[in-house]
Amino acid sequence: MGEIWATILHEVLWSMIEAAGFESNVYNANSSRGNTLALKYVMLALKFQPCDPSFIRARDAILQAERAVTRGRYQCALWKGFASRGLGISAGQSGGR
Repeated sequence: MGEIWATILHEVLWSMIEAAGFESNVYNANSSRGNTLALKYVMLALKFQPCDPSFIRARDAILQAERAVTRGRYQCALWKGFASRGLGISAGQSGGR
């Protein structure tokens, strides 16, 4: 599961970098570049999701975090990244989680 989620987040990261650019200074937490924003979204999303979330719940929490931080400006970039690995708007869930 972790490898799949890491691959999805990698796609989201590069989609954000494509949309908002790359911050080369990893210590610049105030950057509005794609790589910094993607990290902010993932960290904030941890507050919006339950323990042991499904991929869909984790995706939705990241989208919610983006709305809280940048008010929907990068929703399309996030959806592009998620959709590229099968977690787009029509994604469904099977199994217990």
